[in-house]
Amino acid sequence: MQFIPTDEQVLLRDSVRRFVEREHAARVPSRLGHDDAIWAVFGEQGWLAAGLPEAVGGLGGGAYSTALIAEELGRGLVPEAFVPVAAVAGQLFHALAPEDERLQALMWGQSRPVLAHFEPEGRGDVRWVEARAVKDVDGYSLSGVKAAVLGGPAADVFLVTARTGDSDELTVFAVPPDAAGLRRRDYRTVDNRGASNLRLDEVKLAPDAVLGPVGGAAAAVERAIDHGLVAACAEAEGAMDVAFDMTRSYLNTRRQFGTLIGDFQALRHRLADMFIETEQARSIVLRALAALDGDGPERGRLASAAKVRVAQAGRYVTAQSIQLHGGIGLTEEYPVGQHFKRLTMFTLLNGADAAHLERFVRLGRAAEELSQTRDVGGKELEGARPC
Repeated sequence: MQFIPTDEQVLLRDSVRRFVEREHAARVPSRLGHDDAIWAVFGEQGWLAAGLPEAVGGLGGGAYSTALIAEELGRGLVPEAFVPVAAVAGQLFHALAPEDERLQALMWGQSRPVLAHFEPEGRGDVRWVEARAVKDVDGYSLSGVKAAVLGGPAADVFLVTARTGDSDELTVFAVPPDAAGLRRRDYRTVDNRGASNLRLDEVKLAPDAVLGPVGGAAAAVERAIDHGLVAACAEAEGAMDVAFDMTRSYLNTRRQFGTLIGDFQALRHRLADMFIETEQARSIVLRALAALDGDGPERGRLASAAKVRVAQAGRYVTAQSIQLHGGIGLTEEYPVGQHFKRLTMFTLLNGADAAHLERFVRLGRAAEELSQTRDVGGKELEGARPC
């Protein structure tokens, strides 16, 4: 994968950065982190379609373009649910229903579908789904609980995962937010974004509410989640990068007793450690982006590795930023604290470190077992079954 942005990608990155600096910075964010006017800009500029292939009406920029946009939005702490819609829901529609008219509406900013997958008892385990859909005469009856659905307050459709049939295979259902039996609790996260918890009590759905094949959505859901994880890592890396730049600038301008505090060697060492953490986070995001095109265990393994490593780096960099700023870093008005909040929420959302470390180990073993089923010529050994 090419890690150096092309001329088109540079123009894309600069356009997002200008928007964040000129337009978004002047707006007062809503209580639940969404603004229809801002979302319309996302659609008009083609940012929601940047990562989708041209075959479905996208711009063909791939995951790297989506990550560029997410990084710039993260630098400005934009609260809009770009990653849940563009990176997750967009990839899910592309995999399960590429001809669905709702995919076109998503790319034009006319629809905000979000995936409702994670459940409280799963603690971030991608495979954990206890929601169940029972087939009846009129379609399906869906029951279950979903938690921390980022972008839920502004969503016009929830893509809910549930087990179906005797085999407990995974199916995705398109559930409108006003469906009978759906109870939604909207709330503001600590970093001023909107999220929702869902409780579905025998929600009646027509057969056409199924997205893609019945019982055949597990691979597509996991792939979409991996795309969302890596894009969210890029968004977090952007917020972390700004926190580092603010701290470096502060140390090089703040004087105490007639001396720049940045001249103290101990503080320089801490700043160097912050720089190393930031660059390591950027490196693993790029490595994870390179693996997103594949469908083997390595894709999920690197996505989880990026989530854990960026979370660790983000906690360190933003905490050091606050401490090195001193008292001003603890105030609500000074922006470095807002970057700390964004990285804190990134750590908590989409699975804790323990869940992703377990997934990293599990998929690593699966990749090793898969490689052992092939001989040096690349052919599967007789009688071997890949995982």
